[in-house]
Amino acid sequence: MDNAAPIAESGSVNIIVACDENRLIGRNGRLPWRIREDWLWFMRNIEGGACVIGRVCYEAMLGGGHVNEKRRYYVVSRDESLAGEHTEVFSSTAEALAAARASGRPVWICGGVSIYGECLPLADRLYLTQVHHTFEGDAWMPDWSGHFGKEIFRRDSSDSKYSYSFIVMDRF
Repeated sequence: MDNAAPIAESGSVNIIVACDENRLIGRNGRLPWRIREDWLWFMRNIEGGACVIGRVCYEAMLGGGHVNEKRRYYVVSRDESLAGEHTEVFSSTAEALAAARASGRPVWICGGVSIYGECLPLADRLYLTQVHHTFEGDAWMPDWSGHFGKEIFRRDSSDSKYSYSFIVMDRF
């Protein structure tokens, strides 16, 4: 395996997610950990992409000042007020995914749980940050093992609190 993570191709559908050892991805609408290297991995990968994202995840990105010209957002929500210069709103994941695919950009599925679940059978690749720890929370990534398992990239890392692995998997 190469030292650099594979770059997503235009038109490809990619799931990007960070989870703990039990596939936990959230607590009260946020990640239950703060890992700067993971955040940078996420932001670098989705740069230039078409991001299909649920309202809660999108509002967290918006609140952090991360909605800008570096990526296009396709938000699944009934709240049309979320539409903006870099954001379109759709009432279903299927509509958001179709619009993102039509953009010609790499498509990134950025959460939450139901959007991940709907897109697992449709995605080409999984970009996973596996945090080697268990946390308490209320949102879990659906099981990807029936869809992905061909590991094409892995880089192990750690910070002062956690060890984690960046893993990229193709479909079987």
